[in-house]
Amino acid sequence: MTATRFVFACVALLLALAARDGQALEAPDLHLRLRAGAWSGDRQLDDRRGVDAGNLWLDAYQPLGPQAAFKLEGWAYRESTGNPSFKPWRAREAYVRLDHGDLQARLGWQTFAWGRADRINPTDNLSARDYRTLVGQDEEQRFGSPAAMLAWSLGTRWRLQALAKRFDASVLPSAGREEALPWARHADGHPEWAVRLDRNGDDGVDGSISWFRGDDKQRALELTADGTGLQRRHAGLTALGGDLAVVEGAWTFRAEAAALRLDGPAPAARGGKQSSVQWVLGAERALPASASLNLQWFGRRLRQPLADPQGLAPLSAALLRLAAQANGQTARDSQGLSLRYAQRLLNDRLDYELVALVGWGDRGRAFRPRLNWQWTDATRFTFGADVFRGPPPSTFGVLRPNSLVFIEASHAL
Repeated sequence: MTATRFVFACVALLLALAARDGQALEAPDLHLRLRAGAWSGDRQLDDRRGVDAGNLWLDAYQPLGPQAAFKLEGWAYRESTGNPSFKPWRAREAYVRLDHGDLQARLGWQTFAWGRADRINPTDNLSARDYRTLVGQDEEQRFGSPAAMLAWSLGTRWRLQALAKRFDASVLPSAGREEALPWARHADGHPEWAVRLDRNGDDGVDGSISWFRGDDKQRALELTADGTGLQRRHAGLTALGGDLAVVEGAWTFRAEAAALRLDGPAPAARGGKQSSVQWVLGAERALPASASLNLQWFGRRLRQPLADPQGLAPLSAALLRLAAQANGQTARDSQGLSLRYAQRLLNDRLDYELVALVGWGDRGRAFRPRLNWQWTDATRFTFGADVFRGPPPSTFGVLRPNSLVFIEASHAL
């Protein structure tokens, strides 16, 4: 039995057990939202111009008694690029939750978002994303995988979480360009494991330590054994990390770090992804007029020096540089700054944020403004832009074809 069928069977069994007493169930908490948008381009690195996209978003919560509930969240999605690889529907969450004293269990399709830093999270290695999806918020690109999670509350502040899940790969903007490349290793269906000890207190100090063993959600490119081509690999990944958030008056200080160990045959020599240490340090200040300012320093150090193309045949040397660029590892040490200014206006009916990122050394930079206008209680408009600049070896320079502006309208049904 596959992991998917096993989870389906367990969910069906739990639903039956929860409803077997014949008591009438509470009315579900059901939300439907229809969204449509116009985009100046897509996120597939192809310089396409003029794209429309839309989705029907479903969010439902069904109590199954005093100690059980069913959660469903997903969407039907369409965009005008005609790309057959896009899934017309996507399940983000579809799980049964059971509570018993200090224990909580969840079984079904789930997403996991770990880390307390602002959007740059070295410990967030569990859930996959489709980076090509045209949505205004990055978190909506995340999709769920079959998983079983058990959480144990240790008093009022501590929580121990253990989970097992199926590996699903992230889809990168370059996926269409790389379909012809062979796979050295694809981890579809592999089991993954994670443990997290989390602290949430009323004293202004929150934090966690976590361990993950599974596979890298993003593919790596590397040289083939004969050095005449490129192949794709999802490397095995072991991650040990932690995060911390401290609130002191109007200030919030954040820190997050992880040691990431990737498995593979001599990845440095072939230009594949390398093991690394990654970190984020930041501070956020609450400002008058419902505004806030967040500044972060982020960095990464590879465990080994970069592969040296000298001495290789010209074709192998060129492919080695291409693999390093595609993997985002063109320097052993990389650092950068992120800055976010946000504000809410008109009794929270209007809010905006200005996000800027810059990489030290590679001169890559990104600017991502967003504005949300709640026109009525049911209708909201979102305006935004993604602007990527920098030389081609830089991460943001490679993403330059994905620069775009968009407008998106959503209506609650």
